[in-house]
Amino acid sequence: MEKWQQEGIDTSQVIVEKGGFTGVHFLMAERDGSWSAIYYRKDSCASHFSPTDVDSSYIRNAKVFHCSGISQAISSTCMEATFKAARIAKEAGVLFSYDPNIRLKLWPVDVARAIVNYTLEITDIALLSVDEAKLITGLESPEEAAKFLLWRGPSILAIKLGRRGCLIATEDDMFEVSGFEVNVVDTVASGDAFDGAFIVGLLEKMPLKKIGLFANAAGALKCMGRGAVPSIPHRSDVIHFLHEKGISL
Repeated sequence: MEKWQQEGIDTSQVIVEKGGFTGVHFLMAERDGSWSAIYYRKDSCASHFSPTDVDSSYIRNAKVFHCSGISQAISSTCMEATFKAARIAKEAGVLFSYDPNIRLKLWPVDVARAIVNYTLEITDIALLSVDEAKLITGLESPEEAAKFLLWRGPSILAIKLGRRGCLIATEDDMFEVSGFEVNVVDTVASGDAFDGAFIVGLLEKMPLKKIGLFANAAGALKCMGRGAVPSIPHRSDVIHFLHEKGISL
């Protein structure tokens, strides 16, 4: 938690469980930047999180509640907690942002597809990879997948296309935002960096195309360093990167 606190993150809602253990995953990065993982998280402290642990007032006072599908996959109680938190957010007018983050080592594909589709019905902002879009919809075309996913519920959708950038879609518009060519070292957490930047852009009321550029740049910068956390860029890094490309927000 010390690391998060150094980054200015509020850790007041973290629960420390005595006698439990923190889940671990071992990442194996390839030379091309791709990766695979081995998980050691069954019955971890995080999987014990339940609806009774959700602080309703904290969520009601938020601007955005963001949820990863991994939190839904690690246990039934954790899944129930995410739905409770999402319902509280919706009732309070708090935006609900969702990244399915599908990991088939954590749950069967049919279960993952069903839960993701159900969650999308209450989602405001959906952020997912092109592979996840295909898996959920069964459609090869990102554009067709986007139409289907918007029909499920989100008002704003972003499909991450890797090096190509992203596809952003709303009820009224759909467009692709080009990515950035960088020296890829490690792609782990690049999607998470994208998500964070996308949400920041929305909160700052940037136009959607600029949000796409901002999020693509954050994801690209993350790929240039090794490790899930140490190479996540700060806002100033992203702004500087874009400035060097002649792009202003």
